[in-house]
Amino acid sequence: MHEEPTQTIQGDGGSREIAPGLDLKPLGTIRLSAAHNVSDFTSKSERIQRFIRSEAQTYTGQRYCSVNVWPDPADPSKILGFYSLASCSIERGELNNRFQRKAIGGIPVPMALIGFMGKAATAPKGFGAVLIHDAALRASRSEDLPVWGLALHPENERLAKYYDDLSFTRGMVWTRDNSKRLLMYAPLSTLLPKPDAVTAQSPTTSISAQRL
Repeated sequence: MHEEPTQTIQGDGGSREIAPGLDLKPLGTIRLSAAHNVSDFTSKSERIQRFIRSEAQTYTGQRYCSVNVWPDPADPSKILGFYSLASCSIERGELNNRFQRKAIGGIPVPMALIGFMGKAATAPKGFGAVLIHDAALRASRSEDLPVWGLALHPENERLAKYYDDLSFTRGMVWTRDNSKRLLMYAPLSTLLPKPDAVTAQSPTTSISAQRL
């Protein structure tokens, strides 16, 4: 599903959203709607394909998550890639030691969870990293419900190694059956460039995967 970024991605100019009050790049994704052709989206992962085709609207309708899609510039009804975001938290004791020291008052750390993420077969190489960067930008925009970083559960070790390369940290969280599950997380400050290094871009500016 993800590969090392190697090329420039040109998004749909009409879909770009600028972070209000923040000097951030425009987003390449928009919210999933009935205008998007989910039935044609295919993925190597049956779980990802089933979610976008038949479950996403139910999850968003119940406010369990948002689903954000990157439209194909040649046909805005087609989806090049997508990710879901939901709120979650990580207990201080489940964080890496260097992050534990920064936790405020020992309380759980608020995070944005990427529950599902996939890219179409026609998406350019490196598009997974572009989606992660877009998710970090989107999560950073909220001033009403702020989060510290992104978290996700990789499906397998291959994906876990991929997120290692994107500066995610490995951790373990307890599940309801008293077992542990791999959780990877990264602060927004790691995933996003420094504010003084970012300049506002026009809606037609391409996003370079080489910079992610």
